[in-house]
Amino acid sequence: MIKFILIISIGFIFGDSPIKSDSTKKIINHDWKLNVLSLGKGMIPIGQFENNKPLKAIALMSIKFYWLQEFQIAKDISNISDRNRSFWWLLMLNLYGVIDSYVDHHLKDFPNNNKKEIKEEN
Repeated sequence: MIKFILIISIGFIFGDSPIKSDSTKKIINHDWKLNVLSLGKGMIPIGQFENNKPLKAIALMSIKFYWLQEFQIAKDISNISDRNRSFWWLLMLNLYGVIDSYVDHHLKDFPNNNKKEIKEEN
């Protein structure tokens, strides 16, 4: 019951009030939510797919899968050193995937100057 009351009160505290909202409200980009979803055991890097980079997404997913298997094996045989190494690799790969997809998303509309430079040289 306490959890239910806590969830309801958090909803009221952080909820958006329709009275205060207007049509000129700033649009907030919540693309980071896609990246947070990729941190679970499913490990599908959704942000990379959203950025139209499926090869990078598949590569990240397969490397994360390998290190997750290494983590499970080391955990089962109680090898603390290998378990910790696997955990750190998983953590770094997850952080890399989140940061990379976030940066790629924000740079997708950035102008590409390489084509202009080539045309000017000719």
